[in-house]
Amino acid sequence: MLYQIFYFFVIIFPIFIMGNDDCMGVRDVGYQCSDGVEEKRFYFHPKYNICSPFTYKGCGGNKNNFKTADLCKETCFDTVKSNITFELALKCNGTYTPNFKMDIQSCSSNDDNSCVEGFQCTNAICCPTKDYICSMEWDSGKEFNELRHIGRYAFKKEFGHCVRFSYFRHEGNLNNFLTYKECMDFCK
Repeated sequence: MLYQIFYFFVIIFPIFIMGNDDCMGVRDVGYQCSDGVEEKRFYFHPKYNICSPFTYKGCGGNKNNFKTADLCKETCFDTVKSNITFELALKCNGTYTPNFKMDIQSCSSNDDNSCVEGFQCTNAICCPTKDYICSMEWDSGKEFNELRHIGRYAFKKEFGHCVRFSYFRHEGNLNNFLTYKECMDFCK
């Protein structure tokens, strides 16, 4: 019975309360039509936390489609991240996610003891280990402008798999993945 209650509140209930998030759809260029005009638009790439340009064909598509980069950033960022943050994600081999604020600590690559527990020195930066990330309890974050949930996945060590939870799009922690597959691939 306890498992059924857990399943309902963690897996089923979030599916019903979440609306479509304008920022989570894949880039969709739409299609050409007589009423539409082909033009430059911007879409949000959630994995890299950036707004990228694309050529919109004029009709169709999805809501991840903004007339200006500023509108995309205003809608999809809790704060505008710099390119430095993205570079840090690359240096940490994907264990650092630019969507989350972390204090960046430099380290000497020949001194593994220069990082705090749960972090290891990678490319002269203390990066979180997979075990550290995957053992964190999920964190729904804080409300961002309005009460809108998006579905995310977090690894639950005691179950040995990922579970879906509601994320409020602001703060939270690193145990936060866009898809079940991404979560399982990272933590298993």
